[in-house]
Amino acid sequence: MKDEVYKIGAKQKKAAAAFMPVKEFDKKIEAVKTRQAAYADRFCGKKDGLPRTIATGELVRGGVVVPGLMFLYTAGWIGYAARSYLMRTGNEQKEMNIDVPLAVQCMASGFSWPVNAWQEIVNGDFVVPDRYVSPSGPTGNGS
Repeated sequence: MKDEVYKIGAKQKKAAAAFMPVKEFDKKIEAVKTRQAAYADRFCGKKDGLPRTIATGELVRGGVVVPGLMFLYTAGWIGYAARSYLMRTGNEQKEMNIDVPLAVQCMASGFSWPVNAWQEIVNGDFVVPDRYVSPSGPTGNGS
């Protein structure tokens, strides 16, 4: 913000030489100083200079709660769609040569992944039963 005040001040000096209205620059400098006072310790600590992120759970501008939830929803959507695609194909060759209509169908139906995943968890379909898993992997060949 100091650089911003300096740049506006330099423009103000050039404008004063050209007889331009200087009060606009005063308003800009005052706005930058007001913003600097409001965010004094919010961006970086004065003593250590480390950046500060305030994740209080409040829905304020610049908060991290809403973007964090959006990221989790989007990542879950992609993961659930990929999981449902792999379960529907059941073919290793289709992992490399993607069946586009099926993939689009999985992505379109994946928007409701929290509900679908919860239903699978409750029904017991979300994970493989322990009897099908061996220490060497799900195939059970032991080597």
